[in-house]
Amino acid sequence: MAYVTWDESYAVGVGEIDEQHKRLFELANELEEACANQCSFGDIMRAVEEFTEYTRIHFATEEKFMAALQYEEQEEHVEEHMVCSMCAVDFFGQAIEGDPELPRQFLAYVMDWLKVHIKGRDKGLGNFINRQGGAKA
Repeated sequence: MAYVTWDESYAVGVGEIDEQHKRLFELANELEEACANQCSFGDIMRAVEEFTEYTRIHFATEEKFMAALQYEEQEEHVEEHMVCSMCAVDFFGQAIEGDPELPRQFLAYVMDWLKVHIKGRDKGLGNFINRQGGAKA
């Protein structure tokens, strides 16, 4: 059973961004599965690392669109990306201690953050991109 399920309420109307959001949901589900199946801490950390790396790729995609189209809310949007990225850095620092609940806490934080961010900032970005004539970045 999926931990989080993609549905059209998360669509921002920009194909590349929507596909990346779907992949983030898939990676979150893979991380949840690793946690639920009592995988080794190393396996869980690899799943966290894959999720975090893909998040960086996704943020770069959105930021490319913002820069190319001179998005007026770019600074605030990028700041939210930085907050999420810093959470990941903090997580990896704390993970050295080997707390078995840490991956679940990280997953819960990131998924809450993504849901709010996608339905807030990213919807605004998608609307802006589409008002500018669509994805051209």
